[in-house]
Amino acid sequence: MRIYGGTEASSRRVSSIAEVEAEQERVARQRADDKKALAHAKTQGKEAVAAVRARIAQEQATASHARQLEKLRIAAERKEEKLRIAAEKKERQAEKRVGDHFLLFNIRLMLFDFRGCETKGNFTDD
Repeated sequence: MRIYGGTEASSRRVSSIAEVEAEQERVARQRADDKKALAHAKTQGKEAVAAVRARIAQEQATASHARQLEKLRIAAERKEEKLRIAAEKKERQAEKRVGDHFLLFNIRLMLFDFRGCETKGNFTDD
């Protein structure tokens, strides 16, 4: 399937690049917000700083887990695509083999009929 002069795979690459850039911007904003929250917590005491650090660590762990799941999902999609392409290729090869055998069978059948007509005297030479 062609999309805007390119293939579907190239459009997926372009969109994944855009997603990566958006993710980088989100991470930069999150770090800036975390830094502000940590600075604010320092004015409130050690317990507040510990709570903010714990929250940041939990958010980072959750984000890391989400990235791992996304990588697994993408790998599964790629594997599924490869399997689909391989199955289509096998199907085309099988269709070609069947077509070749059918063609050979028809040629042999025509030769047999032609030879059969000659030997029976049914073939007229005008």
